[in-house]
Amino acid sequence: MQITAPTYTQTPNDLIDHWLPLLKGSEVKVLLVVIRKTFGFHKAEDIISISQLSTITGLTKKLVIEATKTLQKKGLIHKEVTGKNGTQITHYKLIVHEDSNNSYQCQKDTPPSVKKEPTKQRLPKKDSSYRRVNEEESLTSDKNQKKKSFGQNKNFQGKAKFTEEQKVAYDWLRSLGINTDDDTLSWWARTYSLERLDSVYRESKNKSSVGAYMNTLLRKGSIVSSGRIEINKEYCEAFKFLNKWSLLEVYKKYAKVSRGSMSEEITFDMEPSMFREYLERKYESL
Repeated sequence: MQITAPTYTQTPNDLIDHWLPLLKGSEVKVLLVVIRKTFGFHKAEDIISISQLSTITGLTKKLVIEATKTLQKKGLIHKEVTGKNGTQITHYKLIVHEDSNNSYQCQKDTPPSVKKEPTKQRLPKKDSSYRRVNEEESLTSDKNQKKKSFGQNKNFQGKAKFTEEQKVAYDWLRSLGINTDDDTLSWWARTYSLERLDSVYRESKNKSSVGAYMNTLLRKGSIVSSGRIEINKEYCEAFKFLNKWSLLEVYKKYAKVSRGSMSEEITFDMEPSMFREYLERKYESL
């Protein structure tokens, strides 16, 4: 693959001027991915799994884990794990000192727009039918007014009310570039779990209007194919390639491990963390 005309991810000069001769190749690879996923998208931190780091860098999971540990010891990256067992999310960020000569400053953990309360139109306190008519007139009278949010409702409290898990979901939704407004993304993050949002996005991402399609599925509570099946399948394919595991066959909804005349099927429909642990134990036992 040829390198195309450059787009830019700002990288601290100290990485090249000071740290490059002091780091192992695996550490440089992991550090560059963290920089790309954070500074490259103007974020202070990002959700990055070990399997994702392994796939992007081409390193084995063991080497990735070792590299993240040594980078933490050297004070170059910070790692934080949130959530309950089985649904844990790992955040990584580059540690940047305030007295650094680098001019780049990434965004705060909370984007400025998060702290703004959505504006609400004040209407006379009259009967409900009068209110409905005036709301409809106010929305259609000004052609330059933004379209009403898909997800906004009268109970919307604003992005400042986010819990930590909702903040993670909101940042992830923004990074996808979905064609809908910010208030809708905020409402989704406050209303639905990250797993539900992920599965609905995977179902909608190839549609012409991703935002509208996602909103329809979410509001109707439609059942979609489990996102974890696709996640586990992708991980299984990467694991097979990186470890050159010829005895592992990958199918649409399961993998099959052959050993002599015996074979075992492993379903993809399980929690990703459990699937990864099971697959790795199975590989080590052979």
